[in-house]
Amino acid sequence: SNDKFSLEIRSVHGADVTIIDGGNAQRCVAVGEGVEVVLRGFTFQNGNASASSSGGGISGGRSTICYDSVVKNCYAGYQGGGAGGVTFYNSRIENNISNCEGGGAAGCNLYNCIVANNRVVKTATWIYQQGGGLYWGTAHNCTIVGNTAAMEGGGVYRTDLLNCIVIGNSAPSAAQVYQGSGDVCSNCFSSVALSGSGNVVGSNARFVDAASGNYNLMPDSPCVDKGDNAWVSTQTDINGARRIENAVVDIGASEYFFRECKISFLVGDYGVRIGGGELNQV
Repeated sequence: SNDKFSLEIRSVHGADVTIIDGGNAQRCVAVGEGVEVVLRGFTFQNGNASASSSGGGISGGRSTICYDSVVKNCYAGYQGGGAGGVTFYNSRIENNISNCEGGGAAGCNLYNCIVANNRVVKTATWIYQQGGGLYWGTAHNCTIVGNTAAMEGGGVYRTDLLNCIVIGNSAPSAAQVYQGSGDVCSNCFSSVALSGSGNVVGSNARFVDAASGNYNLMPDSPCVDKGDNAWVSTQTDINGARRIENAVVDIGASEYFFRECKISFLVGDYGVRIGGGELNQV
């Protein structure tokens, strides 16, 4: 049959408290081909796919969309330690492992996502270990940091990158990005020169606190106002803030913003006003 079944599952209180745990024994979610599923506001953790399978946390069947979620501490023996065949919006994919390709995700499309600290580790089963963070797919306004591949493409392997930060990843070859013929890379920030237009080279993206997982941008970040609005298709960033803040989109998953503020209070019988300050995103 060509009929498709559609289903939306939405958490009430969000990913911080709504957890689907695979118990290191099975996937958190597996969606069959031809089934359209939308998932909103979940944490998927400790998923496990078999030695020859993909998508340790979520196996999407290429028709699954996931919003405002976290995929962490999952494992796949083949591709996509965190996920395979899923479209993600405003989500985090962290600390997942695969043995072949895509420690974080394989065959996925990502928008305003953080892909951090995923790994592809070497085993005797597979010849290749590629794409510590992402393997084949697309990434729009994503932050891809701290991922590792045992062979090549520590951050990304053969993935279209648009307005993305790719920095601090590692691999014996192509530590940040493995680019192939026809791959698109535009308005991205990395520590190496990437083939494409509008890309920025630098050693420090100026995150608020990368050590604690806060990848919001500081005011002096070289990623502020350096993206291309043509690649933006969402209204908000990963924090739920307005995606384009100062006429030009920022590079990465979060949009830096500031607001002028005025604070008034009383001291004794006199009013004192402090004005003209800035309220910065932290």
